[in-house]
Amino acid sequence: MNKLISVAIATYNRTAALDRLLGDLEKQTLAPENWEVIVVVDGSIDNTIKLLSSWQQKNTLPLTYFWQKNTGQSLARHNAIVKSQGDRIVLIDDDMEICPQFLEAHLQAAQSEAENIIVVGKVKLQSNWKHLSLYELKRLDWLISLHEKLENQTELPNANAFITFNVSLPRSLYFQAGGFDPLLRLSDDLELGWRLEQAGCRFIFSPQAWSIHHSDVGTYDGWLQREYNEAKYAIYIWEKHNRNFHLHPLKNLIAGSPLKQMGVKLLVPWDWVAKFSMASLQILGNIFKAIGLLKLAIATHKGIAVIQYHLGIKHYLGSWLALCQIQQECAQYFLNFPLPQAPQKLPNSTASNP
Repeated sequence: MNKLISVAIATYNRTAALDRLLGDLEKQTLAPENWEVIVVVDGSIDNTIKLLSSWQQKNTLPLTYFWQKNTGQSLARHNAIVKSQGDRIVLIDDDMEICPQFLEAHLQAAQSEAENIIVVGKVKLQSNWKHLSLYELKRLDWLISLHEKLENQTELPNANAFITFNVSLPRSLYFQAGGFDPLLRLSDDLELGWRLEQAGCRFIFSPQAWSIHHSDVGTYDGWLQREYNEAKYAIYIWEKHNRNFHLHPLKNLIAGSPLKQMGVKLLVPWDWVAKFSMASLQILGNIFKAIGLLKLAIATHKGIAVIQYHLGIKHYLGSWLALCQIQQECAQYFLNFPLPQAPQKLPNSTASNP
C-alpha cells in the first residue's frame, strides 16, 4: 500500500544530528501509517548504523535504512527515493530540526494540485546563530534572506528556492524530470530544480512546514574548498544544458554590483593577490564580529566566497583570458535579454494554500 509521503534522508557521519531529526519525526502529527522515513547511510564510519538499528528496535517510527559506499548525497537521495512508497517525497538534510506538523503542512500546501506542486518549507535560524563561524553565517544569510522574501511575498518561489534543506515534490515528477544527477556533488538540488521548473512545475512556499537548520560545514578550509568546487559544478551544469544563459556560471557577476565586478577584475587574475585578499578579509571579518559589527563581518566572507568561486572558474577554464571570454558572452546576452525583475508585491494570497 502506498504512503501519502516519504521522507528521504542522506546522512554521513552525523549521528547526533540524525538522532535529533529522528526524534522530531517521532513526534509528527501525521498518523504513522500514512508516511515513512528512509535513511541512506552514505559510507558513514561513525555509529550511525548502531543508532538506526536502535531506532528500528524501538518501533516508534516507520523507518527503513541501508548503507552504501560513499558516493555523494545526490546518489544517496536517489536511492532512497527509488525505495520509497510515498506519493510525495520530502527531501531534508540530516542536520535539520522540524516542527510537529511538518509532514501535514507539506501535504496541505500541495493539496490544490498535488501532482504538479513543489513545496518549499520555511527554514529558520538556530537559536545560537550569532555564535556560528562567519563562513557558516555567510551560507545561511542568503537562504534566510530568500525565505523572508518568500514569506513576505515580495518574491515568487522558483527553481532557485529548490534547496534540499526542506522541500517536497511528487515522486512521479522526480522520475519524469530525470532525478538527481549522480555526477554532481554540489548544486545537485538547484540543477534538478531548474529541470523541474522547465517542465512547468509550480513552486509554492509554506511557512507552516518550518524547520531549523543547524549549519555544519566543518572547517574554514573545508568551506573554502566547497566554494572552489562550486565553480567546477557550475561549469558542468552550464555545459550540460547547452550553455543556457540562465545557468551561466558568471551570471551573478554580470548582474551584480559594480563593486563586486571590480573586485573580481582586480583580485582574481593573480592567484597570490586573491589569496592575500581572502586572508585579509578573514582577519577583518573576525575583528568586525568581535566588536559586534556582524553585518560587516558577514560581508567580508561574502567577499571571500566571490573571490574563491571565481578563482575556481578561472582554474577550471584554464586561464583568466578564458574567464573574460565567457564573461563577455554573458554580458552581451544580458544586454539583449535582461532578466525579469522580481515583483515588488504579489497579489494577496495564502502562500501555503494557493
